[in-house]
Amino acid sequence: MAEQELQLAIHSNGLDNYPGVAFIADRDTLKILFLNRTGRELLHVTNEEVINKLTCKDLGLHCESLCKHCPIGKAKPNVFLNMKNYNPKLGSYFSYLIYPYEKEGRNLFISFARNNTQEVKIRVEAKRKEMAEEALNNAMLKAMGQSNFDVSVQIFLKEIGTYFKACRAVIYERQNNGTFTNSYFWSKKKGEKKVPDIPPELFNDFIASFYQTFDKGKEVIVNDISIYEKTYPKLYALLQEYHTKSFLLKPISYDGNRYGYFGLADIPPEDIQMFHEIISTACNVLGLFLVQRETQKKLFSLVYEDPLTKTKNRHGLDQFLEKKKEPVTYFYSDINGLKETNDLLGHQAGDKLVQNCASILMSHFGKENVYRMGGDEFLSISKKMNDTEAEDLIHTIKNEVHHIHASMALSTLTEKSNKENFDKNFVLLDKRMYVDKERHHKNCPSEKPYLLKEEN
Repeated sequence: MAEQELQLAIHSNGLDNYPGVAFIADRDTLKILFLNRTGRELLHVTNEEVINKLTCKDLGLHCESLCKHCPIGKAKPNVFLNMKNYNPKLGSYFSYLIYPYEKEGRNLFISFARNNTQEVKIRVEAKRKEMAEEALNNAMLKAMGQSNFDVSVQIFLKEIGTYFKACRAVIYERQNNGTFTNSYFWSKKKGEKKVPDIPPELFNDFIASFYQTFDKGKEVIVNDISIYEKTYPKLYALLQEYHTKSFLLKPISYDGNRYGYFGLADIPPEDIQMFHEIISTACNVLGLFLVQRETQKKLFSLVYEDPLTKTKNRHGLDQFLEKKKEPVTYFYSDINGLKETNDLLGHQAGDKLVQNCASILMSHFGKENVYRMGGDEFLSISKKMNDTEAEDLIHTIKNEVHHIHASMALSTLTEKSNKENFDKNFVLLDKRMYVDKERHHKNCPSEKPYLLKEEN
């Protein structure tokens, strides 16, 4: 049968009016012999000459020639064959019903193709959401397995940022003074500097508009930062500095309270809408972690901190000694005249003396490295120093204490190795401190009570 006659037979059978894509092809050459109206419209084919140049590959069947792996080549005549394939030319998924047959000595097949891209898209999205939910659960398990909630938040941030293919993930927490502190930061680029904190003037400039969006129960989605080039140049400059092209911001809330906001930079735009609910859940989890962190801090301060001076206490020292891995330099101090101050000026003045001396010690050693050992005694710890450095620091501290009209006895000891017994070293520190204290009493036999300086 001539091709023209075959086409006439097909037209007469109404194949051209089939609502889906229908075509007939030669099984040996894989050339298209007929393409119905829907197929021609789909491929924008207007004449027979173009149709004669089409092959099965143009219609989504990835065949250029028959091979042992080709299902069309192995298909039996007069038996229906089902296939599914993706057509990259059309960017669509198709399912094919193929019927091979012989006609006048020619191996042909007729195919009915249905565009099921939307169905595939729904299945793919459902699978991706399922995988995202699993990733969220795994991130929560990793984060909740930590003893420190600061570590938990950082791990969770990294897991979420990595899964959503973000360039960086940040958490900004609002402080009482109106600033926004970048309390947690993750970047896929190792060593990238942390995004800076946001001062009050910048909050009034543009962050306030974000919060208006949050108040409406929405997130801030920016697909192109150039919209801020003229309206918010400071924000635009900051985003440019970090090579940010787009970002998503969502509020972090828990139990009706808002703690700040969570940001993801440069995640694929299509993922924002698809994973909207999962990202919202992630923000709720972050809110829970932040609440638990504050609870943990309060419990920690009750156990390990001195309530009057905010230094660490003896329990805190025990914890430090358990974790210490290298030799350090110890400084042991005793405030002179505390008893006289309490007796003559009252315990409020005595507490103020202790607090002010503790503040001086914390300014040199850091809050984490000063321990209140008793009423007027403190142990301060520094990285290992030589004798000259230690004596110079003692001289500096004594001068600062003298500046507030007080005095302090001080001793120092530097470990030679990390294996030295602390209790033995502490006995030696105590003896050295009392030598310094006796020297002070010899020079100042009548200790004057600490006088509170009146504020201007």
